[in-house]
Amino acid sequence: MGPEQFVLSLIEAEPPNVLLMNRPCKPFTEASMMMSLTKLADKELVHMIAWAKKIPGMNCLRSFMTLMIS
Repeated sequence: MGPEQFVLSLIEAEPPNVLLMNRPCKPFTEASMMMSLTKLADKELVHMIAWAKKIPGMNCLRSFMTLMIS
């Protein structure tokens, strides 16, 4: 795989922007803020894992890391 193809693969794998959708009519409380941040972090983590799986060679690295941990 050439450098151009590698860069194109990374661009195609770019995760979408994750936005916090909240009801603007209600003010944030400490509990609702923590819940919103937790949901946002969860969405980011899911997108980050999906992005990493699309990177060329990631499957080989994942197998190598699994062997190292075992």
